[in-house]
Amino acid sequence: MIKFNLPIFKIRASSASRILTTPDSYLMDWALNTNFSSKYTEKGIFCEDEAIKFLSKLDGVNYKKNKRHYQDAFMTGSPDIKTDEYIIDTKCSWSIPSFNKQKTLTKAYWWQLQVYMHLLKIPVGFVKFVGIDTPIRLLTPDDVIADHQFSHLPDEERVITFRVDYDPKSIEELKVAVLNCRGLIKKKF
Repeated sequence: MIKFNLPIFKIRASSASRILTTPDSYLMDWALNTNFSSKYTEKGIFCEDEAIKFLSKLDGVNYKKNKRHYQDAFMTGSPDIKTDEYIIDTKCSWSIPSFNKQKTLTKAYWWQLQVYMHLLKIPVGFVKFVGIDTPIRLLTPDDVIADHQFSHLPDEERVITFRVDYDPKSIEELKVAVLNCRGLIKKKF
């Protein structure tokens, strides 16, 4: 059997929920160093600075994009905004219909905030879905342009906020999952 010289496995905040539900699939992606990308993630990356500026104006707080990457022996991640009291992770909704479907926070985003709060030792986090116009270059001929334009809406209607409180028991569960994944890596790779 060929053995690969892989780095020590640490879970990315954005993938924390995956190792609890589909560890084998996640580990294969990790080992092959596959990076997920889609038009939705492209919009999020492209519009992140605009979303931070928009939230600064709306909240009356001069938020700055966090440029620091955090890690410990088990986890790694970079929240979008860090203050002394809380963390904010922005999500730029793909369209008005997808924005309007944000009724509850997904487990994936909940776990992502748990990792950030753990790494930064900050007990409160917010996921903020922000309605930012989708860049035309990301749209296809099948997309209805009006469904991707948020700027005509009142500012207060362009943000959906979910609060997440730190849960240390869940972080302990995640650490066990990381250790189990390391064991699988030793067996498989």
